[in-house]
Amino acid sequence: MSILLLAAGFGATLHPFWPLLLYYFLAVLRPSFLWYWALPHGVPWSMMAAGLVGISLLVYGSRVARRVDLNLPTVLLAFIGFWLVIANMTAVDPGASWRWAEPVLKIVAAALVATLVIDRVEHVRLVVIAAFVALGYIGWYINSLYYFDGRLDVLHDGFGGFDNNGAALMVASGIPFAYAVWRMPKEHWAVRVLGWSAVPASVLMLHALMLTYSRGAMLACLVGLGWLAVWHRPRRQALVAMAGVAVCVAVLAGPEVRQRFSSVAAYQDDASALQRIESWNAGWQMVWQRPFTGFGSRGTMPYLQAYAEDTTTPVVHNQYLQFASDGGVPLALAFGALLVLALLRFRAAGRACRAVAEDRPLPPGGVSAGSGGSAGMSDWPWDRLGEAKPTQVRAWARADGDLWLALEAVLITLAVGGLFLSIEAFELLWMMLGLGCVAARVSMSRQAAELGVAPIEPTLPEKQPRPTPGKPTLAPVPPIPT
Repeated sequence: MSILLLAAGFGATLHPFWPLLLYYFLAVLRPSFLWYWALPHGVPWSMMAAGLVGISLLVYGSRVARRVDLNLPTVLLAFIGFWLVIANMTAVDPGASWRWAEPVLKIVAAALVATLVIDRVEHVRLVVIAAFVALGYIGWYINSLYYFDGRLDVLHDGFGGFDNNGAALMVASGIPFAYAVWRMPKEHWAVRVLGWSAVPASVLMLHALMLTYSRGAMLACLVGLGWLAVWHRPRRQALVAMAGVAVCVAVLAGPEVRQRFSSVAAYQDDASALQRIESWNAGWQMVWQRPFTGFGSRGTMPYLQAYAEDTTTPVVHNQYLQFASDGGVPLALAFGALLVLALLRFRAAGRACRAVAEDRPLPPGGVSAGSGGSAGMSDWPWDRLGEAKPTQVRAWARADGDLWLALEAVLITLAVGGLFLSIEAFELLWMMLGLGCVAARVSMSRQAAELGVAPIEPTLPEKQPRPTPGKPTLAPVPPIPT
């Protein structure tokens, strides 16, 4: 850990991204929970990395300030942090609510910093690699405890401060990260080794997911994998991969896992499912008691114990209802809108990359034509994207398209998991939302650099001479578009 911090400290003198990368790596890996027997107790490793980020921002403040992009997703992200402060100031029990709100506000602040310092596709790819390595190691760690020691710690104790459901969703989101690593261009032996390691790492994460017995995370994983299968090209590879996943599930899923997942159909006889439904009903009722500012972060816990008789994990078990009851309807709407916009921007960036890779122009209006103008790319030179490109340009465009597709799948996995879990303290969730804020910008800057073009700058019309009275004037000829 000390070596990583020293390396991040040196990287902070070069670019604020490097300590941010270490922060996300440590926040996902959570070394204090993995190696609690070897590391000094109570050392906030990720907080130390966050301090390095702050120092680097002070050094490069002027350069970072020029990258401020007040697009709608970034504004919504900032609004969520602002509204959390308002909701907890007016909470039923402000003291108790602030203890829950403080880590969430720190995570949101880190996501806002990410929108400032991540300025190229390589940064996004390195964040993806860091998340893959961390989640892949966690998958191996859970399997090693199960096979070598006969322990199911993830089921009984969870991981990293989360219960078994939260740990399951973390591991489930790692499989699309593995897909992104597998699809990276294999230009170096180290990248080839990392790419091929994605296959066994996916199997380990899939089995670790089954060991959690979390039905919500299993369903979210299936939806994310289905999204990858539908949009992956070539389709033959997608069919082979789906067959491989089906075989892995059939081999790895024991009778207990199959019984646990099949119990969804008979939820009337499942005490856990019935308790979750009661929590949803209680959360819905509490939303309309304080619809504007809510009860404060996890301020609904005492009321859930009374409404749903949940004395073990008194949460709503639905992130959207959790935000609506904790911070009011405005917070829930802002969170939902941010999820949708981040997904649209991932989709828009991937669509542009596929256009370059397949040597075809985009429809009129560019990417924004299919995403309601929310992608923020309408000012880029789309007429150049249909020209013949070198093979290398098409190769990186195809790899970048797979990268954005993988991030779509990660975000969809987390969004579906949020239907069954309260995940506002998930670093992965807010990291993905921060990447969604910058996806269009970094993708287009990469393409503009490779194609040798620059964004079209608006120009003011030239001042035309005032016509002389009594003389006919010809209409100005419009300039030829280039």
